[in-house]
Amino acid sequence: MKKLLFLITVMSLSFSQGTVYLGLEQTPEWDDGSGAMDMDAGGMVLGYNHPVHMSEDGKYVLSFGTSINMSDMMITGADNATNDRMGYLAWYALPMWNFSEKVAAWMSLGYARALQNSENTCTGLTYGLGAHYRVNDTYGVGLGYVTNTNEMTDGNSTWDREVSRLTVYVSKSLAGMFK
Repeated sequence: MKKLLFLITVMSLSFSQGTVYLGLEQTPEWDDGSGAMDMDAGGMVLGYNHPVHMSEDGKYVLSFGTSINMSDMMITGADNATNDRMGYLAWYALPMWNFSEKVAAWMSLGYARALQNSENTCTGLTYGLGAHYRVNDTYGVGLGYVTNTNEMTDGNSTWDREVSRLTVYVSKSLAGMFK
């Protein structure tokens, strides 16, 4: 019973100041070293950011977050395109600069794990840049460009893969939701 109460308390505190976001990705670009190709369909991303430090004037915020994104893997121009799903599970640091009460810019840098069954993939780097507009104290919209890199192996060959995507976000702040 103590563990359950502790877990409920920790979850309530950890989600009380964060932001949940949902994004729709435009056609992601796949580059495996042999040339960039576009995936036929975009995908979705779901994520959560939790602020850990804010400057005294509120201009700079450091958050940590996690996200999961999934896309269809039909690739335009690929000889071996399969109807599979691929995606990434990412953990990242998210510094944000507030230019005003409504407008902010962010960048992200972190670790991404590829979610794909058809090939052996290793974990890699995720990084991105974006802008965010606060509609009100609870909701916001944003635009971000994120790139995930990782190493893939297929039999005896190994190559680097880079998946870049432009995403339109809708966000909801959870601050004050559990008060």
